[in-house]
Amino acid sequence: MIAPRLIEEYDEGTDGYCLMVEKRPSLTPLNIDLTGDLETLEGWL
Repeated sequence: MIAPRLIEEYDEGTDGYCLMVEKRPSLTPLNIDLTGDLETLEGWL
């Protein structure tokens, strides 16, 4: 198994900084809209 070198310094404002320095996870909110309009999909069908 190839293991990369661990990053020792993280830039502030990144997910790595938030997790490793501030000791709190970051979550990315997702918004999935499944109510598509059939008229806009006519060209795809």
